Parts: sequence; C-alpha cells; structure tokens
Amino acid sequence: MLDGGNTSLQMCAHLAGLDLLVLTNSRHIVAALLPQAGTRVLVPSGMVFPEQNTILAPAGEDSMPRFHAPKLFMGAAALGHQGVMQQDVYWSPPNDA
Repeated sequence: MLDGGNTSLQMCAHLAGLDLLVLTNSRHIVAALLPQAGTRVLVPSGMVFPEQNTILAPAGEDSMPRFHAPKLFMGAAALGHQGVMQQDVYWSPPNDA
C-alpha cells in the first residue's frame, strides 16, 4: 500500500521488477507504476481531489473491501499521542447532499 504524497511517490522506482500488486489513492503514483512491467495497480473508488491528486472516499463510506498488506508506506505531517496526523482536511459531503 502506498499512500498519496511526495514521500510515497519516491518509493515507486524501488518497486520495479518485484511483480507487486500496489494499492494507492494517488494518481501520481499510478502514473509512475503503470510503465513497470509486472506491477499491477489497484485504486479505491471515490472523489478525485485535484489539489492533492488523490482519490478519497467520502468520510465514513466503506466503498472498498478491507485490505491487508505486509507493508504500508505513507508520509505524515506529524506524529502525536493519537497517532499519525495529516494536515489536509478530507472531503465532506456538500451542503446540498
């Protein structure tokens, strides 16, 4: 699993030739992995956020099955008592939804 972001994007070059299935929510990571022979890419369903170039499901929506992976690579804005923190505010439904 590769979370969206510049830090995770740097991992792509190191995955070539490993014949992996990679789950990512990043359109940049998809573009970097697609040319790699043997690398398969899985993306979640949801809204595309052009600012971050990521795909996110609405908060609380279970739009894809639970996945388990032996490795997860992600960047974070900070670590605290509650765990990993992001600086982005994720999507919430519009007022008219």
